[in-house]
Amino acid sequence: MNDLAMIGRNVWKMFVDDEFLAAGVLAIVAAVALLTEVGLPHLFAGGLLLVGCLSALTVSVLRAGPND
Repeated sequence: MNDLAMIGRNVWKMFVDDEFLAAGVLAIVAAVALLTEVGLPHLFAGGLLLVGCLSALTVSVLRAGPND
């Protein structure tokens, strides 16, 4: 049971290591999904996903800063 708990913690850390990045990507995906339901063209939605996720990644990297 201990090994199973350790595996579960490691999988959780793998997906939620950077809370800002995870929350940002989830917010972007939810916003684009909502806009798509309202009538946003799929090509524009794909562009928003690309730009939004890359922006969230860039901000996350810049917030981490150099590891001296």
